[in-house]
Amino acid sequence: MDDLERQRRLRLDRESLAFDSPSCPECLHRMEPAKVNGEPVWQCPACGHEIVYAPMSAVATNVIVNAEEATLTDTTTTPDSENNREPWNPENDPDGFTFEDIRPKDWYLDSLLDLMVGESDQNEGSISMTLQVGGAVVTGMVISRKEWIDATVKSLHSASGDSFKVLGDAVRKLYDFANSSSVERHERRDAEELPLAARRFIHMRDVHITVGGATEFFGLPLWRAPLADVSGWTLGAHNSSDE
Repeated sequence: MDDLERQRRLRLDRESLAFDSPSCPECLHRMEPAKVNGEPVWQCPACGHEIVYAPMSAVATNVIVNAEEATLTDTTTTPDSENNREPWNPENDPDGFTFEDIRPKDWYLDSLLDLMVGESDQNEGSISMTLQVGGAVVTGMVISRKEWIDATVKSLHSASGDSFKVLGDAVRKLYDFANSSSVERHERRDAEELPLAARRFIHMRDVHITVGGATEFFGLPLWRAPLADVSGWTLGAHNSSDE
């Protein structure tokens, strides 16, 4: 299997869950595909509620989780010498990943960020974007985690006083360690054909934030926030110097 096909299969494992999973009518948690008494159903991992989701899409039907063995199974693929790989099992994942760890909150946004800053968040691309975060509108240039780290350390080093330089050096060492660990894990899982972790944070520069119905904004040079807090987004930013 060539690298392009391998990437497609890994992406399919993750994207299928994002597209097909409904919300539980009892507790509103995201449901997961399961097989109960030989029948495919949607099952809530939080409260155990089950529903028959018909017509179940082809992707969801092909990705069935055995409720007793918790095994992700592709029921339509016939193993051969090239594609004979063990199905992913969250219960024996080497990093303890669950479905929540690999399911992107917004597949469209996640895919766009993959193209701009890379799946491991290391590329030097950027794109202007406006986000709805709680009661605030955040607009600016989306950048990678690596660029955000570099800019954060640079801002500390450029501040007056030796204490800021010492702080910048400490932050560099700490952030570089966390970033390199994340990249190494990403590369290892990619090589082992394991599902990749979904993106959890978004990073921006040259940010303007408007709260509520205010007509004025306050600016920030750098900004980082969890994607779980983003309720809406669009391309373009009124303050972008790169447009």
